[in-house]
Amino acid sequence: MRRLAVCLALAAIAFPAADAWAVARRTAKPKVSVQHASFLGTAVHVGPFGDVLVRINVTKTTIVNGKHVTVRRRISSIRVPVWTNHTARSVFLTQGALPKLIPEAIDAQSAKIQYVAGATLTSNGFMESLQAAILKSQRW
Repeated sequence: MRRLAVCLALAAIAFPAADAWAVARRTAKPKVSVQHASFLGTAVHVGPFGDVLVRINVTKTTIVNGKHVTVRRRISSIRVPVWTNHTARSVFLTQGALPKLIPEAIDAQSAKIQYVAGATLTSNGFMESLQAAILKSQRW
């Protein structure tokens, strides 16, 4: 046992280049680039209430580590520039639904979210427009 320890210690001293190469390889830093872009979904007609249109802001992080490339896209914010406002009732429902839909979509990073009770058509239009914007961002 003692001989094995001595042999290993002598090998580490005799071959410092191998150890230095391993350290140099581990300290190579990956190249990271971050980009921001905005994508507009399609306008979705929500029955007699009007249209819903979603705009998402996406942060794309690209990490290059040697030959390995990792790309991550994250929805950073969601805006709804066009929403159902045909009647006072549709405005009321939309104003109650959007504050629930937006954070849930950002948390899920997807259009697969829960409908808001009482605002089913608006929820559906929001999800369809959001999905179109997400598909556009994935091609970026």
